[in-house]
Amino acid sequence: MIIDLTKVASDSEPNLGSFIGHPDPLAPENAMWNVAISRARQHVIIVGDFPTLERNSSALISQLVTKMKKNMKVIDARTVINEELLLASKAKPTSTSGSISWFTGEGFYKAFEKDLRGVKSKVFLASPFTTAQGTERWMQTFRDLRAKEVEIVGFTKPVNEKDSATNSAEIHTGLETVFKELRPVSKMHEKLAVFDQRIVWLGSLNILSHKNSTEIMVRIDSPDFAQSIIEEYQNQRISKGRPAKVYPPGKHPKIGDKCDRPGCGGKFAFRPAGVSKNSGRAYSAFLSCDNWRVNKCDNSAPFVAE
Repeated sequence: MIIDLTKVASDSEPNLGSFIGHPDPLAPENAMWNVAISRARQHVIIVGDFPTLERNSSALISQLVTKMKKNMKVIDARTVINEELLLASKAKPTSTSGSISWFTGEGFYKAFEKDLRGVKSKVFLASPFTTAQGTERWMQTFRDLRAKEVEIVGFTKPVNEKDSATNSAEIHTGLETVFKELRPVSKMHEKLAVFDQRIVWLGSLNILSHKNSTEIMVRIDSPDFAQSIIEEYQNQRISKGRPAKVYPPGKHPKIGDKCDRPGCGGKFAFRPAGVSKNSGRAYSAFLSCDNWRVNKCDNSAPFVAE
């Protein structure tokens, strides 16, 4: 059990505060010390600043540490970590095959772009939001990948779920010139990318809209993990609806024909061509069941002019 007190006293804030340093042993705030220490099976490791505990000697945790010091090993943090190690930790993380690493800020952009430019066959990208600036950052790379016949599939929120001030419809149109598919997914929140069914990027950063907020992205080099992500996304998000039916020649439903879904009882009605409010895409005329208001039947079929 590792207990990290995370508090260092200062002249402006000398006390531990009631949550960590409540003096009453029966105070609810102190219940966690009993649970944390008594549940340990082998070791209890306390990370803390002894001078701070000594300045708050009335606190229960300070009293416990004082008693534990008689039978525990005390390790000076300076023997474990020093200024040289701290400076080294600020260097950009590297990732080798089968590894996991994390990135923030410019470190992410450099590493992500390196991976993106190295894609050989397929990019799978999910970014709920899109902005002109966030998208333009990657457009040239997308164009270069398309020139190399790399398949790019993207997922994002429908236009009507985005801020109207971001010109989302125009951005979608631009992305469609380089993506094989750009699929709108309502209420999506995932931020991720999969390269060549091997490298997975996921975290809190919207790849096609990020500007200056603090975020973190994790890079996982694992073919099995990448494949499981793609399968889950395709099975649960792409294929929510039923596959389109293929009718033999001369057997296409006509206006007024009974819905061929068992137990429905509705009839096929004509739906004119138009533009989707969600995705902004144009669609052709089709037939759909007129019973959708009653039993939510979403059966549809291509409209074939006679």
